[in-house]
Amino acid sequence: MKIVKISGGLGNQMFQYVYGQYLLKKYREKIYYEIEWYKKKRKIKNLYLRNFELAKFDIDIKIVKKKKIYHSHV
Repeated sequence: MKIVKISGGLGNQMFQYVYGQYLLKKYREKIYYEIEWYKKKRKIKNLYLRNFELAKFDIDIKIVKKKKIYHSHV
């Protein structure tokens, strides 16, 4: 399982989604997307946070909640 963090405007979101699809084909593992960045309500250096826009498109995107992400060390 691989997780791609999504952040930024629509252009960045599209690139990050396509990168996840590349990883899916390369490693043949499940790909999940983490979108916690959009839940922050603060301002970053005069740049207001954007909205998650990929949900408006007819794509298969699996969202994972940050609380369900765990780290394992081998």
